[in-house]
Amino acid sequence: MAKQQQIHDCFDVELYEEGGEVFGPVFNEVCKLNSTELFIYDSVLGSATLLALGINNDEETKRKVELGLEWFKENNIKAYQILMESIEHSKNI
Repeated sequence: MAKQQQIHDCFDVELYEEGGEVFGPVFNEVCKLNSTELFIYDSVLGSATLLALGINNDEETKRKVELGLEWFKENNIKAYQILMESIEHSKNI
């Protein structure tokens, strides 16, 4: 049985019903994510985009990126390496 993936309270919207596949352009690979993983990925990517564009540089947005990256390191290291490592290296937070 797979372990229950806990998420931080800052991810405060309803989780997706289904997972999906996400293309990681750095390594040219596709990751299959469950619904929780896909939700966290979308939240981190959206928050990182807001930070990069200078639209929303508040501490809550920065924290969401940090927590999401850490969450992936703990819960799905392969997906982190394929999808999230580039966010980690390119962030200016």
